[in-house]
Amino acid sequence: MMLSADVVEPVRILGVSLGSFSSPAAAAASAFALGWLFGAIPIGGAELLVLAIAAVRPTPLIMPLVLVMTLGHVLGKLIWYWVGTQHVRVQRPWLRRQVDQAEVWLRRYPNLGLAVIASSALVSVPPFHLTAVGAGVVRANVWRFVVIAFVGRGVRFGGVALVPGAFEALFG
Repeated sequence: MMLSADVVEPVRILGVSLGSFSSPAAAAASAFALGWLFGAIPIGGAELLVLAIAAVRPTPLIMPLVLVMTLGHVLGKLIWYWVGTQHVRVQRPWLRRQVDQAEVWLRRYPNLGLAVIASSALVSVPPFHLTAVGAGVVRANVWRFVVIAFVGRGVRFGGVALVPGAFEALFG
């Protein structure tokens, strides 16, 4: 039996109804913030966030939210780009390892530049945060980096967002 929305009591925390926070603007702000966080912290998992976005209803909100999340993600990666620009000054061991790994990739693929950024943004080979560090090390044009990263990550995340709908269409 389905209950209508007016029958269900909204959840209240500190006297505020959580229903008042559920709007497309709140969803977009959340998608941006979490995208930035997953971009800034190289733990992977951005794809899991995209799968959660794919569950949003109404479905016309899914792709705009994916694009907003992608923008946040790419802007979060700019932290890693900046780390690359500071590579000679990095002292912390865990951060030094990230910079050293990026420099290994740079030595391995010295002439590929934008193609490596595009490949990494699209398929995460090499790992995208290392590519961002490498782009900073060589002082790649930051706007080109952002545009290529946004397009590559947008295609990647857009494809991931389509997977649940494809399964539903095939098996639902």
